[in-house]
Amino acid sequence: GAYAVSKDSIQGEIDKSFESLWESALKVGSIRGTIKQNDVTTGAIEFQTDSGRIWVKLVRIDQGTTRLKVAARRFHLPHISLAQDVFVKIMEQAE
Repeated sequence: GAYAVSKDSIQGEIDKSFESLWESALKVGSIRGTIKQNDVTTGAIEFQTDSGRIWVKLVRIDQGTTRLKVAARRFHLPHISLAQDVFVKIMEQAE
């Protein structure tokens, strides 16, 4: 799929189910830090780590494709390397 990068986020369309990526994102969030919020109906997860605050957004495109967006900030400043690291970990964990 194609990937888009901004100052504080990375986004891509992944050929994996919403459910698989959701479980993966929760697992990565709980391993990396503390999950502050999660809402499966909106596809949003927020968690806090030592390295900063991370927001994950999942959007179901179709049955087998999901848009994954990960944004990260530290001290209110963009932290793209953290966002990229979490993005890759979520993709690797997903089945």
